[in-house]
Amino acid sequence: MAEKLKSRKLWATVLTSVIVAMNSQLEFIPADSVDTVVNLIMIYIGGQAVVDAAAAVKKQG
Repeated sequence: MAEKLKSRKLWATVLTSVIVAMNSQLEFIPADSVDTVVNLIMIYIGGQAVVDAAAAVKKQG
C-alpha cells in the first residue's frame, strides 16, 4: 500500500482534483487556465502510463 502512495500519477490526479474543486468554489483561477492545467495533467498521466506499461513488458521478457 505504501508503494502506491508514492505514485506520481496518483498525486497528479489528487492535485488536479483539489485545484478543480477549490476553483469551482472560489474561482481564483480563470476557467481557461484550469482547463489547460487539467489537459496537461491528463497528458502527463497518459504518457506515464505508457512508460509504466513499456517497463512492465520489458521486465517480463
